[in-house]
Amino acid sequence: MKKIVVICGGSGALTELRGLSELPDVEITAMPNTFDSGGAQAVFLEHYPESVAMADVDKCLVALAQDPLQARLHRFRFGKAPGDGLSDHRQTVGNIIWIALQNMEEPRVPLRTAIAHLAKKLDLKPWHRVEPIAIQRADLCVRLENGTEIRGETHVDVPKHDGRLRIVDAWLEPPAEMNEYALEAIRNAELIVIGPGDLYSSLVPCFLPQGVSEALGSTKAKIAYVVNLMTKYGETTDFKASDFLAVVTRYASRTMDFVICNSVEPSRKVGELYEEERAIPVENDLSGEGVIKADLLDTTSGTARHHSRRLASLLVSLIG
Repeated sequence: MKKIVVICGGSGALTELRGLSELPDVEITAMPNTFDSGGAQAVFLEHYPESVAMADVDKCLVALAQDPLQARLHRFRFGKAPGDGLSDHRQTVGNIIWIALQNMEEPRVPLRTAIAHLAKKLDLKPWHRVEPIAIQRADLCVRLENGTEIRGETHVDVPKHDGRLRIVDAWLEPPAEMNEYALEAIRNAELIVIGPGDLYSSLVPCFLPQGVSEALGSTKAKIAYVVNLMTKYGETTDFKASDFLAVVTRYASRTMDFVICNSVEPSRKVGELYEEERAIPVENDLSGEGVIKADLLDTTSGTARHHSRRLASLLVSLIG
């Protein structure tokens, strides 16, 4: 079994995890963060302050699921009956299940127990796991280049400030500690994959818990960073591939062994879909040892995504 750890968050790694899960002899440990504070689950987090954001954990479980019906059930989003509460906030079934698991009993169901329960229900292969990088609740905080400080992942993800201002620092309040089982997986990995995913609202938070950068610095595994296909207004406005890499290297406290960049631009028609979001294709200005350029673009859904199977095959080929 080839042991691969995927450090991820949000929807960016879903196609990657699906592609990897289809390959034989691959053992996957997905490591999302639990510091999300926006979207539909924000409503639940406000009413259940002791709960932890598990939406990204749920996405990883769904990506690795072998039971397609259960996977679709978890991702089902209410939205056809305004006024019923669930539709008003566009809740997913997965969010509801996670809040119920965290609050239906005293003492509370341990999060890793809940993850194991749903992994079985979704029929994950027994050698695939989802281990959150930390299992505590904390807020992502960032400082902009003009000195403004912003608290809460949702305000980074959906900026109310001038999105052209660059983020110069990021931290967690209160501080969080790395999940010891995630640490064990990193120690035993042969390849660690970082990304793709929103840079500051998904990936950087994974490096902020105490112990993560030390674990990455001491692991014998090779580390590959998958550069995003598109920029994101408010996080990576006008970023080139080298800008993405500089941020990841800074917070991971380690140079990357491989940097994977898509070599094909989306069509004008696809690009127009992102104009309203003020997003553009990431320009690859990297070259040299360890930089891998490949056709990884998939636009069959009408949007720009990494090609699941091509990316997965490329990643596995990096293991000696």
